Amino acid sequence: MPLRALPSPTVAAYLEELQASLKLSSVKLHAAALRHWLDFLTEKGVLPHNPASAVRTPRMIVREGKTPVLEREEARRLFTSLEPAAAGGDVLALRDRAMFALMLYGLVRVGAVARLRVRDFEDGGGDTSLTLHEKGHKMRRIPVHHLAAEYLRAYLTAAGLEAGSRAALFQSAPRRSGALSGHAMTRGSVLEAVKRRCHVVGLSPDVCCHSFRATGITLHQEAGGRLEDAAELAGHASTQTTRLYSRASRKVQRKEVERIQL
Repeated sequence: MPLRALPSPTVAAYLEELQASLKLSSVKLHAAALRHWLDFLTEKGVLPHNPASAVRTPRMIVREGKTPVLEREEARRLFTSLEPAAAGGDVLALRDRAMFALMLYGLVRVGAVARLRVRDFEDGGGDTSLTLHEKGHKMRRIPVHHLAAEYLRAYLTAAGLEAGSRAALFQSAPRRSGALSGHAMTRGSVLEAVKRRCHVVGLSPDVCCHSFRATGITLHQEAGGRLEDAAELAGHASTQTTRLYSRASRKVQRKEVERIQL
C-alpha cells in the first residue's frame, strides 16, 4: 500500500496488534512516535493529512510511580555513613552527602545537580538559595534546607572551592585518586555514586537518583505539606506528576484497611 494512501483504520489495526505483545506504555510510545513522524511528512507535503491523528490508544491511568522510595531509617543510615566521623573526612564522602541532600531535601533533579556551579549556591547565613539550570533551558531559584546548606558548606571548605566561583560544584574524581578533578560530574557518575554508597550500607540496588526526589516528596506529604507546594518545590508543572512520586498514601491506606475488624 502506498504511504499516501495509508488510512486511519490501518494505523489503528497496527497499534491494536502491538497490544498483544507489548505493554500499554510501550504501545503509547510507538503511537506517539508514529504520529510525530506522519506529522512531519504532512508538514513537508509528502502526505495530504496525518492518518494517525484520529487514532486513539486506550487511556493508561497511573496512580503511583515505580521509583523506589527510601524509608526514613534507610535514609538516615545512608547519611550517617557519609558523616565526617564515619568517612574519615573524605572529601568525596562530603561531596556525596551534600549532593544527596540537595536531591532529597531540595527535590532537585539529577540533571540540575550535575550542572550546578559554585556560584549558584548563595549563602546568606539564614537565607540560603540555589539557582537551578533545568531541562528546557529553564532557570529557577529555590531555598536550601538548613541541613543541605550545612552539608554544602562542609563540602566547599574541604574541597577548597571559593564562594562565587564558576567552578563546577560537584566534581568528578579520577578512579581511586580520592581527589577532585575540577570537571563537573555527569548524570551517569552521580548515579554511580548513589549505587556505590547505597551498596555499602546494604540498601536496595534499585535505588536511583530519582529515589531521593520521591523520598523527599513522600516525607513532605507525610508531614502535612500541601501537594501544590511540593509540586512547586519539585518544579512540576502539574500536581498529577508530583502525586506519582509520593508514597504517603500507602500508609494511609494501610491504616484504613486495618480498621476493618470482625
